[in-house]
Order: sequence, then C-alpha cells, then structure tokens
Amino acid sequence: MKTDFGLGSVALATAATIAIVQPAYAQTQVTGVQVNTTGVGIEVILNTDGDETPQTFLVRSRDALVATVINTQLRLPQGNAYIQENPYPGIS
Repeated sequence: MKTDFGLGSVALATAATIAIVQPAYAQTQVTGVQVNTTGVGIEVILNTDGDETPQTFLVRSRDALVATVINTQLRLPQGNAYIQENPYPGIS
C-alpha cells in the first residue's frame, strides 16, 4: 500500500536531513520510502504492508519538521534505516 501520511509538501528554509528510525515493536511495516520534490519543498511517501494508515504527529520547530509515525517499523530492502541528505535545494 502506498500511503502519504499527510506530510504533503514540506518546505524548510534551513538545514534538514530526512532520517527514519524504527521502534522496537510495531504493527505496520514500512517497506519503501519515496522522497519527491515539489514546487515548494518535498513530499515524503511511505509504502506500508497493510491497509491501515498509522497515526502521524508533526512537530515544527524553528528549522526542523519532525514526523512521528506511530506503531511502524522499517523493513526496507536496503536495511532498516533510511537517510537522504540534500533532498531539495536549500535543504541540506
């Protein structure tokens, strides 16, 4: 299942790195991560193994946006971590 977790287009004016870490226990497996550029920022899409959309909490600070996705665990083909640096011009 391909799920956009409501992050939509995220524009950050200063430095940021996309990093996803996993909890010890989770009900939903994240099997893929896509980071797409848009006209105003980035869009993060997580592919999951189920039909349910996990609950997401966003916390914005001065130069960061942190999305916490409840009860999920990374199960990516390349390992259980995902990092993408410089996902958009002006975001490093």
